[in-house]
Amino acid sequence: MLVNVVCVVMLGCGSTSQNLAADGPTPLIGNGKAEAASPAEAKVLEQLERLPVAQARNVDTLSVVADAPYAAASGKTCRRLTLTPVEPPKTSRTRLACKDAGQHAGASAWGFVPSVFSAPTEN
Repeated sequence: MLVNVVCVVMLGCGSTSQNLAADGPTPLIGNGKAEAASPAEAKVLEQLERLPVAQARNVDTLSVVADAPYAAASGKTCRRLTLTPVEPPKTSRTRLACKDAGQHAGASAWGFVPSVFSAPTEN
């Protein structure tokens, strides 16, 4: 009986279906990374190594607040980002960016992780 419960939980938690954003699915690129949703988000990835912790910085058309980097269980270094357009509507979006451990800085080093929680918030 316990084995059946464990199997059901594993199958349910291992499901690949996602509740995607109303804007549509985030296109995936190699290695499970999600593409930047805009040229401004691509610039955020390029500057991610230099962004201070918990301080808003403007990058192109976005105000970005980056959390401190942390070592994920996957062995990657990750940072949670809050992205808010500088022009109305100021709908904030939280994204997670990660890079492989030991990988050098640069645009190709960091990539967004596909979001499973994608409801934007209005400020």
